[in-house]
Amino acid sequence: MRWNPFRRPDPRKRLESRLAALERKAMAASPGYEAQILNRAGDLCLRDGDDTLALRYFGRAIDAYLRAGRGRAAAALCRKVIRAAPDVVRARRTLALLAIAEGDLAEALEQVEEYVRAARSRGDVELAMLQLLVMADAAPSRPFRARVA
Repeated sequence: MRWNPFRRPDPRKRLESRLAALERKAMAASPGYEAQILNRAGDLCLRDGDDTLALRYFGRAIDAYLRAGRGRAAAALCRKVIRAAPDVVRARRTLALLAIAEGDLAEALEQVEEYVRAARSRGDVELAMLQLLVMADAAPSRPFRARVA
């Protein structure tokens, strides 16, 4: 096929190419820095309308921030994910656990309630019950544990 300067490239192939380049960068990045690259990949997917793939990239970025001990960055990304996809469950659970870890039990309780609401609406009640036990175990406050129960 001859090159045609007026033919537009396939946008899906362009996205795949950009994502592959970002994957390579993320693999070569120092620990903790790959999160920013994965976040960028998620943004590209959102812009392209692929919410499912975007959420996968954002989840990997959150995990990378957590592995690097960057809880505040992970929380900020969780909030971004919730704005993009309000029905998400995992980002809400992560926010609740981060608030518990920081000792902000008022914020944690609010996040737990949001997590439970999202889990119920998605039908993830059994997993949510197990996660609530983890949250209650992680909290130092007896009243907080009672409220979670």
